[in-house]
Amino acid sequence: KRCTWREPGNFNSNLSALTWTAQLILFDFVCFQKQDDEDGIPDLLDQMCKKYFQQMAETPFGHVLQWRLYLFAASRTSLTKHQARWSLDGETVDYMGTKLHMEQVTQLVESEFRQAHSLLCDELLFGMRDVAPIEAWRLHDDLDVDDYGASWLTDERNREILAGTHDALLRQIEERADLRQVFVRLDPNGG
Repeated sequence: KRCTWREPGNFNSNLSALTWTAQLILFDFVCFQKQDDEDGIPDLLDQMCKKYFQQMAETPFGHVLQWRLYLFAASRTSLTKHQARWSLDGETVDYMGTKLHMEQVTQLVESEFRQAHSLLCDELLFGMRDVAPIEAWRLHDDLDVDDYGASWLTDERNREILAGTHDALLRQIEERADLRQVFVRLDPNGG
């Protein structure tokens, strides 16, 4: 195997993972330190971040953050090796030697949709056909909701649309012997 330098954009995800992990460790440390004084968490967290977790800090994670910024800048200017290219007539796209004409794009999208629909209906929903399809455009989703666990599933405006769906998979498993055999285990004590 040949050793080569990683592309700036590819290496950035490793630094992002380190940064995210360090943030979790720092937050865990602060919560532990202030477990008897939760009101002090924001102040200690702010103090610790200023001391250890900023680009200008002469700390290991200060350097990680600096390199992350450098790599973001470098990856914006570097050319992508695997770019799709349009033909001069604008009718064909070429990606890594594979040419796709515009007429084929529709076929490709339809094929991918059929595969995704089959995966959803036949595999993830166990072939269930008695659940009414939900049209995503009808669902309400408020990204400004601050409640813990809040999502479009808990939004009251979606109650009618989602009626009967919360336990649909469980009902399907209970109704079909083949699914019960796979997903239901009897209690060794006979229950």
